Amino acid sequence: MRMTGEKRTLSHLAGLVWLLDVAPGGRGLLALSYFRNGIAGLAPGGTREHDLSWLDISVAKDLSADGRTVLFDEERSVPGQKGGVYLRGTDGSPAVRLGDGLAVSLSPDGQWALTGDPVTGNRSVLPTGPGSPRPLPKISLNANKTFGWFPDGRRLLISGEESGKPPRLYELELAGGKTHPLTPYGSAGIPFASLLSPDGRELISRDPEGRLWIYPVGPGAPRLIPGLSPGDELVRWSADGRSVFIWRRLDLPVRAFRLDLATGARQLMREISFPDPDGIFTMSNLLLTPDGRSYVYSFGRMLSTLYLVEGLK
Repeated sequence: MRMTGEKRTLSHLAGLVWLLDVAPGGRGLLALSYFRNGIAGLAPGGTREHDLSWLDISVAKDLSADGRTVLFDEERSVPGQKGGVYLRGTDGSPAVRLGDGLAVSLSPDGQWALTGDPVTGNRSVLPTGPGSPRPLPKISLNANKTFGWFPDGRRLLISGEESGKPPRLYELELAGGKTHPLTPYGSAGIPFASLLSPDGRELISRDPEGRLWIYPVGPGAPRLIPGLSPGDELVRWSADGRSVFIWRRLDLPVRAFRLDLATGARQLMREISFPDPDGIFTMSNLLLTPDGRSYVYSFGRMLSTLYLVEGLK
């Protein structure tokens, strides 16, 4: 930019380029950056993490209960295809493309993947093997998010809004499309967390103040989860239903804990340190198996190369 405020073009370059400095005589200092979103995880019985990324923008969305399969989005397309929904074994076996859309979660039996269309917002289930996609039943609610499957595989936990009212969580019956409210108005789910207890009789929701409550699916009174601190993020229930797994992704190393729902006592389960930390600037979507032994997570990495350029205008 000139001192008069007029902008002028120095050069036309391809890629993500950062102009760091310009010197008289047409010399400039540039950084050419490369961004990648990937997936890493620890498979059952493994002793070290493996990179489970597929193309350039892989985002983990669900992990099978046995820890052997990860459901993820791939937003970077290959020639002739859009980005879409994929399954990949945590042993590093090749990914299998299920279809277009954004991944949400796997059914309890692993035979279906719940997905959404990023343009229309419509949701459907894709078979993970032979079969045809199935759209979700139409409902009267404005259903803005889906948080997963009930253990019986016949119902979904969704967030919805009635006309003119705040959102809350509902049970959606896949056969027939009936909905039943489960939480008070203003309560909300937690993205990328498994909210339903192993038996499907309780769920976790956040109130307008950000506190986490356990609500019964049916008669009963809610109870506040004890022992939480600022910065704690929910991952899922433990297999026995007496604890939840939480993590602190802003700590270094990242730490995951088991939190006792009766006492609020926490136990450190594991610390996660990136095997290759160069360029890592974010970690998200930690997914744990019910026994807490296997996991996957998403990460963002940006690497840059510094150049001295001559002949800028």
